Order: sequence, then structure tokens, then C-alpha cells
Amino acid sequence: MTFIGLRGFSPRLNISNMRTHQSVYLLLGVKMNSSSRLKLLLSLLLVFWPLISITTQAQMTTDKTPRGVLPTYVTKEEVILCKSSPSIRNTYEIRLALYFAVKDKRRFVLRAPQNAQIEPSLKTLIAQNDGVVDDKKGEDYTVHISHFGPDGNETDGWVVGDKAQFLKLKASINDSWLKNQLSVGTAVYGENIEKLGDVLQKENITIKNIDEENIGQALSNLAQICKQQGGFILIQ
Repeated sequence: MTFIGLRGFSPRLNISNMRTHQSVYLLLGVKMNSSSRLKLLLSLLLVFWPLISITTQAQMTTDKTPRGVLPTYVTKEEVILCKSSPSIRNTYEIRLALYFAVKDKRRFVLRAPQNAQIEPSLKTLIAQNDGVVDDKKGEDYTVHISHFGPDGNETDGWVVGDKAQFLKLKASINDSWLKNQLSVGTAVYGENIEKLGDVLQKENITIKNIDEENIGQALSNLAQICKQQGGFILIQ
């Protein structure tokens, strides 16, 4: 797997925050007549429009925490993200992987289980950017845990890691109820959120997610957000 960090990424493509694109503003500052400047602006728009289209929709989580993404496979032609959940929502993890695929001029592939229920808006976004959804069988996958508010919008989330890392996490947990809740495709909500917070306090989780955060603490933070705002926690 290839870890892609998010440092410097802006959800609305604020080009001044992206080191590789800072030359855009330098170019616009060069003395030139209005006709030349207009031609330059139109050329830049054509270059960056695919990224602008994605990043307008691929907004960061509401607390603006920089996050990383872990594509399952990266080739010269494709960025492949494999999921094992029976239902797949339009999460920030997937939109970020799509963003990097388009940015690097590679095709994005979302590999999902056969007959998986995929959120229509996600299918549309992938198709609009020449990506595909397939159900080819794969041994590996990534696991993402996030909070969704009552309005159905994702507020925060992070990648646990690949299949091996997720199984390692589950093996390190003592409480059988918590092990059961941490299953791909599970949504934790209602009274179970309160119980989740209580059980996590008794566990000694030392494993970290791909953003180098302690997963026990990161899960507790999501549970706290969920208690305050409502909604549910999704393991996908």
C-alpha cells in the first residue's frame, strides 16, 4: 500500500496553499497586457478545472484536520482503493483518493464487494472524473472510521490502515462487545455511543492510525463528538 499525506491540501483548491502551484500567482504578477493575461487565465482554468470540480465536493472534515489516505494499490495507470463494506458511503477518504488520482493523471478505481450498496452521489462523482467502480475480488482493503451528523454529513474521520492493521487492532481489544462493534459495515449510534466511550476508557489500545494518532483516543474523540452532535459512527 502507498500512504499519501494530506499536508498542504485544501478542499477548495486554494492554490496559494499548494507549493507546486505557487508559481501560478507569480506568473499572474508578471507585467503583461490584458490580452495575454486573459489567455493565461483561460489556460490555467483548463488545466485546473478537473481538480477544482473534485475539490469543491471533496471538502475536508469540519474541524479541518489534515488527513492521509491509504490506496490499496498504486500503479502507473491507476489508483485503486479497496473496501470490504457491504454498503459504501461518500466519505472524505474516497474523495481524497480520487483527488490524488486525478491530480496524478491516473484512473481512480473503487473496488467494492459484489452487490455492495454504493451511495449514488459517490458513483456520480467517480464517473464524472473518469473513474470506475468494480467488484474484482481482492485480498486486501482499507478501513475508515468516521462520524456522521444527524444531517448525514461527515464531520471527521480517519483511516485505521489496511486489513492487517485492522485485524491487529481487533486482536488487541479485550472487550467482546467492542470487538463486535468494530466490524466493517457497522454503524454505532444511540445508547451504544455512550457505552463505546465507557468501554474505551477501560481498554489499553496502543495501535495508531495512519495519521499517527492513538486509535483508542481517536475513537473516544469521535464518540464525544457523536454525543454532542448526534448522528452515528461508521466503520467502512
